[in-house]
Amino acid sequence: MRKFHFLIFLFFTFLVVFTFNITNAGPNDVWVSCCSSGCNYTFNQSLSFGGRTYYCCPNGWQTSPCCYRSNPSVFISPSSQTGSPGQTLTYSVSIKNNDVACGVSYFNLTFQSCPSGFTCKFISCSQIEGEEYCFDYDSISIPLGSGETKFIDINVASSSSSSAGTYTFTVKATNENAPSYYSTASANYQVPCTPQNVPYCNIAGATYFADKQNSDCSYSDRGDNICRSAGSLGPNDGCTADVNCNGKTANSAWLDGNVCNVCNSTCGYISTYCPPYKPSSHIPAFEETCYYGRSCNANWPYCRYSSTGTLRQNYCDVCSSNGVIQGQYCPSPGTVSGSTCYYGTQSCNGTTCNLKTCILSSGQICHPTGGCILCSTEGEFCSSDSDCCSYYVSGSTCYYNPICSPGRRGEEFYVCSFLTCSLADSCSANTLIVGKTCSPSGCSAGTTYTCSASSHTNCQQVACGGSIYYCTYDGSSWAWRTSKPAEVCDDGIDNDCDGLTDDAPYCCFHSNPSVSISPSSQTGSPGQTLTYTITVINNDNSACNSSTFTLSVTSCPSGFTCNLAQTSLTISPGYSNSTTISVTSSSTSSAGNYTFTVKATNQNAPVYSSTVLANYKVSVTPAPCNQTTPEVYILTPFIVSGGNLTVSVYFECREWYYPRNLTLSLKIDDQEWKECFLNNIGLMTELGWSTDCDMTGRMSESGNCGSDSQWSCSQGTCHRMYNSWPIWVKSNFNSRSLNVTFTCKLPYLSGGSHNLTVTAKVYGSEIALKPSVVTFRVGEVDGRKIIELLLLPFKILRRIFPF
Repeated sequence: MRKFHFLIFLFFTFLVVFTFNITNAGPNDVWVSCCSSGCNYTFNQSLSFGGRTYYCCPNGWQTSPCCYRSNPSVFISPSSQTGSPGQTLTYSVSIKNNDVACGVSYFNLTFQSCPSGFTCKFISCSQIEGEEYCFDYDSISIPLGSGETKFIDINVASSSSSSAGTYTFTVKATNENAPSYYSTASANYQVPCTPQNVPYCNIAGATYFADKQNSDCSYSDRGDNICRSAGSLGPNDGCTADVNCNGKTANSAWLDGNVCNVCNSTCGYISTYCPPYKPSSHIPAFEETCYYGRSCNANWPYCRYSSTGTLRQNYCDVCSSNGVIQGQYCPSPGTVSGSTCYYGTQSCNGTTCNLKTCILSSGQICHPTGGCILCSTEGEFCSSDSDCCSYYVSGSTCYYNPICSPGRRGEEFYVCSFLTCSLADSCSANTLIVGKTCSPSGCSAGTTYTCSASSHTNCQQVACGGSIYYCTYDGSSWAWRTSKPAEVCDDGIDNDCDGLTDDAPYCCFHSNPSVSISPSSQTGSPGQTLTYTITVINNDNSACNSSTFTLSVTSCPSGFTCNLAQTSLTISPGYSNSTTISVTSSSTSSAGNYTFTVKATNQNAPVYSSTVLANYKVSVTPAPCNQTTPEVYILTPFIVSGGNLTVSVYFECREWYYPRNLTLSLKIDDQEWKECFLNNIGLMTELGWSTDCDMTGRMSESGNCGSDSQWSCSQGTCHRMYNSWPIWVKSNFNSRSLNVTFTCKLPYLSGGSHNLTVTAKVYGSEIALKPSVVTFRVGEVDGRKIIELLLLPFKILRRIFPF
């Protein structure tokens, strides 16, 4: 038993040590190391262990992607603007979050500097109830995701007393999540000079140059732009012109032979040599530019050329006033072109090259001064260093840097001796050096190819030392190999260089699951519970074991409840499993479409997941029209038997979506109110319901309202005579409601309470809708009854509040 306990202790000790090396790996760890180079894993690589993913970051292994902070990018556009004193100019500031994998950070924008007397503000605008409102701030905080860019306007107002000049302001953006990362940007506000007149310079009755100040504070001609010299004027009088410009137009130029003469904007005289073209001669050892198309201008450079051409290196090209004339090939002495050797002195006679040429024979070299000669190799006779070959190759050895030195035993003859270096390829497990070349300075470094944990290109192919090498990973190390290793499972590398990763028959590779929901949309009433079926398919290959998929509701409409019957499903590769979700809408939900989302995540490999979205349509059924009663109001405060009664009727049916032709049936104490003959008349037809009848005003007898010519209406009141009783009617309607107000004469009723019954029905239909009954009181004509009726409210109040 003690031995068993000891074995368990060793097992957990191994597990803790191994886990520690994963989560805290550093450059010296011997398990799974994480560092910048020469390690099992380098920065930005990931490792799956124990069902979790670890990321190799500068501070060691961690379970979330590495966050790299950088200073933000800040720019102000435009970089400079011109404004008058007191004017407000608008600039745009762009800020970009250059962090990588750090999520959202807040950046605080402030004015690091604002010119004295100026006002600098950030501008932020937003929509409030459909209207745009803008506010200004001395500083503002902006949220930015990694790599995201946003823009914000700033207003800069100069002081009304600002003098002419350039004023600079600076904006600073600081990462509030990491204040050591910030950037600044500056822009200019230009205030121009205020133009002002200056006195004329009048001497001896003549007015001279420069009597006016420009907006940029400079002085210019008084108007005729003619330069005048005033020889007796002093240097500070401000009105003199160079004597060579006298009588010339300011800012003018003219050619005199090869001299460009200029009278500038201040009547100063300038002369510049201006040949028809340049350069006048060409040295073929260099590439030069030919300038032609000469003109004389008042602005610098005064001598200008409208066209250019190239005088080629190693050619006898000639520059002329018409451009480049191409000449013979004239290379550096010792140059070989084909089998021709050029030697002598590199110079041109016009377009003709002065170099000598010869044709090289086998074993000859091109000597810069000697032409085609045989050169001497190692140990051969020579009289000077120039007799030795500058370099040559024999086998895999490069001979270079020749010296003509005394022969053996001090004998009086000389031989060529060389320094040597090897041209052979260097082939090792991590480095290949190939393609060395021989030159007068020795062996070149060649091309180096590296294959290591910190620097590699998977399956790169390089020929070295007569063999083909492949940069591959065999599951333990990166190295150059002459044969390709077998595929290694779950390392994310194409080990056998067949173009596929982890493709061996015995390798398990995961895929995102397929998630569906049925039905994708259902309709329910507020507060109703609907059930949906969720199906998950495991798309892993057959080499994988069964996986458990976690189900979660990632979004559920506000006020709804979304309950999963099961929160996990275990599924074999290629198979599916299902569960249900119950969704209950809020009892106060309004009609509309609501969506919810379910996510399935592979617990064995959490990076593999899928989501599905479904719809819950809430339907609200309006009350049926046959259960809706009209709203009836008696608008006459005191009614005398036989007097006029004013009634307002409102009827609404939410089931209707277009205007209906209605009639109203009126009864008093269950007897038809014949004096108010609205019975059996389609109100929307007979009353017209046009805008001509929807205005307010007093009744008039002019015009027609509807199709019945007995009706007349103007400014909103319709009038009809039935027998000898007039009826006044005002109307208003829309597609779902009717509002009609009418005044009719009452029949002679006894004093006391009476019932008025109003029934609405569709015109031409015998089906009456639900009626409304309202009670009204009629007073008698004698004064005693009227006084009792007037005192009735006071009697009621006295009973309620005795005093």
